[in-house]
Amino acid sequence: MARKSPTAAIFAALKGSWRLKRSLDSALPNFPSGIFEGTATFTPKEPSAHSVAAELLYSEIGELRTVGGLTLKANRKYIYRYDADEDQISAWFVKEDTKNEDGKEEVDNLFHHIETESKTQHWIGRGEHLCDKDMYWAMYDFRLPQVAEEGQEMNMWGLRFKTLDQLKRVSIFCFNLTIKVGYDKQKKGTRVSFSRNGLEHRSSVERRREDRPRCPIQATARREWAAIFSSFQQLTELTLVVGGDPGWLGRTDIEETLISLRIALENAQPYNLLTVRLTPIHGMGMIHMRWSSFGAFGSSPATSYQLWHKLSMLDLQLRNPLLPKFQLSLSQQVMFKKLLYSYLRSFSTTLTSLRFVWLDGLGPNPLTLELEPELQGGQQDGVVWQRLQKLWVGGVLTPHSVVRCARQRCPALTSFKTLRSVARDSALLLSEVGDSGAWIEV
Repeated sequence: MARKSPTAAIFAALKGSWRLKRSLDSALPNFPSGIFEGTATFTPKEPSAHSVAAELLYSEIGELRTVGGLTLKANRKYIYRYDADEDQISAWFVKEDTKNEDGKEEVDNLFHHIETESKTQHWIGRGEHLCDKDMYWAMYDFRLPQVAEEGQEMNMWGLRFKTLDQLKRVSIFCFNLTIKVGYDKQKKGTRVSFSRNGLEHRSSVERRREDRPRCPIQATARREWAAIFSSFQQLTELTLVVGGDPGWLGRTDIEETLISLRIALENAQPYNLLTVRLTPIHGMGMIHMRWSSFGAFGSSPATSYQLWHKLSMLDLQLRNPLLPKFQLSLSQQVMFKKLLYSYLRSFSTTLTSLRFVWLDGLGPNPLTLELEPELQGGQQDGVVWQRLQKLWVGGVLTPHSVVRCARQRCPALTSFKTLRSVARDSALLLSEVGDSGAWIEV
């Protein structure tokens, strides 16, 4: 007998009756907060489409006790489908005129597809739904043993819903937004937990890691971020604090997140965004933030250049991967310098302010990368920053070379600052870069 995929096993494990407890935290005055408790049942039904391998009717009934002391009876229904060809679960609304006809419920519009992904101790699923110009996100948490004895089943799972409603109310007052990538964060939202009726224990069998899902989580993340950025139309400054490895590890989840953020920005096109700060960012992160030409990762919209050409300020504090301790090969060093050259050049015709700092150790002059020994004789021309008026440069191996070439490479320059020698002679810290006293006008 063929072994079930994890997604198929999750779908099969949903059958039956579950104890249900839901916490509702509402910011809307006409919608109550409180605790809902009741029973949820998944009942098999005849598939209503040829492409669907199986269907389950989800039905819940219970009582909502509001924070104001009221007790309200409530119920709802959905239809969950499993598509064996795509190995994917989806949730669907039930047609209004069939909800009260037990056994005759019919599928209506799509609620969301569930994209599953393996985590260390559980499986997660994500879905999204756009309704009346608001975005709803669903996060599932399936406590399913991946290696199980005969008869063992999923005894608990959870579901959290989030919307953009609260974010929209504060977004009109937000001009500066900071996003940390690669750092732990606490999640809040409406939470639902389910446990098997008559079962108190939870399986502790450890699961093995599986391959990435066929429909990657990143596709959902990009749509989520695009919806978020679209609500921040007053945003003027965006800061990304990236906790990536400064070595040369290739694409990890952090780089995938940066691609999602970049493409989401390009789709949302925040009208007032003028400043982007990458403070700090690692080398591989910078490579995945490239947006121009055929070098960009992911499917960027054709209008992506409009976002980046509109910027007036770029603050790039780059963790230096060229240091000996990171042991890049010669070909990797050449590749990195070429890609950094390409990234900086993509802003050279539009930026009016640039701050570039090498962190962790001294690096080459960012204004003359084409003169690096490994790049000489190539196709790289000297970059002229036509509109650049303000320039900060720090952590450079040969600071005097920056001073000599700054006026030539930046003909419109009115202000040029470099780090004091005390800060320049050691591995730079973010706190030093942000200290205005560490910079001197040249």
